[in-house]
Amino acid sequence: MNDLMRRIFIAYFATHVPATILIDSQAIVPDKYVPSFAKSLLQLHIKQNDDFLMLEQPLWLKSFIVFEVLVQLPLFFVLLRKLRKREENNIRLLGIGYSCHVMTTMVPILNEIYWRGSFALFMIYFPYFFVPLMLLYSLSLSEEGNVFIRKGRRRSTRTAKKMR
Repeated sequence: MNDLMRRIFIAYFATHVPATILIDSQAIVPDKYVPSFAKSLLQLHIKQNDDFLMLEQPLWLKSFIVFEVLVQLPLFFVLLRKLRKREENNIRLLGIGYSCHVMTTMVPILNEIYWRGSFALFMIYFPYFFVPLMLLYSLSLSEEGNVFIRKGRRRSTRTAKKMR
């Protein structure tokens, strides 16, 4: 994984944390526990982006959000730490598992938005499919223990060992 991709993934997880806590979680958290500024933020998002999913909050979407809050949110912090500190231990397993799950949940969401004809809303949600796809691709191409080593650097290390 090169440094640009690592930074993209860090930005993705860092921005996904507040989006999950302040916006998405409102579909499952009782209204009395949601701060008023978060309610206003959700209403602004719904109005500005015509987000019919967060307005209607169908049961299938709520089931995805339960998993997002209980499983994905803690993973955001773990993956953020591993990416920031370049920690190799288990990042492939966690990142690939996260990516596969998120992409699977995003397919019905994007499908619903597409068939309702909301291109602008589709483009707001699409990065939540595309960035995990990039993470899956990046981690799938790397070897355990060599996630953060650039290919060019890896070749030079191998070449140096052969020369000894």
